Amino acid sequence: MVLCSHSGKAQPYSLIDTPLRQLTLETSYGFASTTLPGFDYPITVTLHIEGMFGIKRYLFSEHSNQIVDYAHPHAFVGYYTMLNAPVESETRVRTVTMNLLRMGIGIRDGIGYRLEQAAITPTINSAMLLARPSFARLPQDRDSTSQAERLNNGLHFGTLTAAGVDFQIASALAVNLNYDWMIVFPRFVPLQFMGSHFLQWGLQIVAGYMIDAVFGKFPMLLPWAHFFIKNAINFTLYALRRNQMHFPLASEAPLSVQSFKVGVSFYIGPKVLD
Repeated sequence: MVLCSHSGKAQPYSLIDTPLRQLTLETSYGFASTTLPGFDYPITVTLHIEGMFGIKRYLFSEHSNQIVDYAHPHAFVGYYTMLNAPVESETRVRTVTMNLLRMGIGIRDGIGYRLEQAAITPTINSAMLLARPSFARLPQDRDSTSQAERLNNGLHFGTLTAAGVDFQIASALAVNLNYDWMIVFPRFVPLQFMGSHFLQWGLQIVAGYMIDAVFGKFPMLLPWAHFFIKNAINFTLYALRRNQMHFPLASEAPLSVQSFKVGVSFYIGPKVLD
C-alpha cells in the first residue's frame, strides 16, 4: 500500500489513499418512467441501460482524515427501451411506447466516508446531454400528439440531475445506486436556459458556503448535509421545470424521464497519486 502524506501525516487506509485519480468504466441498469405534460396518453418505457467512462478522484478533506472529497467527471451513453410492448384489447391505442438514446458529459461529486476496507460516498450528479426520443403507437389524433411529434426522432438538448450513493468495496470495484431525473427540451432557447441555470448554480454556491459554515465543525455530518441540501435544491427545481423547462422563466413543458439505476464501476489503468 502506498502511504500519502498531507501536512506531514500518513493516511493508513487500504483502499483510498489521497490524492487519488483513476480511469473508470461503469455500466448500469435500471427502470424508468416518463411524463410529457399536455400529452393525454401514457408513455411506456421501462428499461434503462447505460455505459460511462470517466476519471474518479478522491482528495484529502481539510475537515477530517476520516472523510474525502470525491469527484467523478465522465462521459456517458444510455438507452431507454421497452421489455415488452403493451397489449391493447381495443382498436384505439391508449399506451404509447418510447425508445430514447442519450449521450452527454457530467460530473458526480460528494463528500465520502473513508473506512478501513471501504469508502461510502453520498453523491449528487449533474449533466448536459443530447437525446433522441423515438415514439411508437402514436394515436391518429394530431391535436393530442403534436407535442410528442415535435420530439419524435429528433436530436434534442437536455439536462439531468441524480442523487445516489457510491460504495467503493474493493481496490478496483465500486457499486452505486442512483435516482436519475432527465428533462429533454422540445427546443433549445439559450438565453432562457442560461437564466434558469444561473439560478441553480447560484443556489448551489450559496448552499456550499452554508454547509461549510454550519457543518464544518461536525465533519462526520458533512457528507449527508451536502447530499440532502444540494439534492433538495436540484430536485425542487426539476419538479418546478416539469411544466416549464426554464423555470422561473415562461417556457414550454419538457419530456421528463425518471429512473432508478444500479451500477458497477471498474478501475482501469494505474492509480495516479499526486
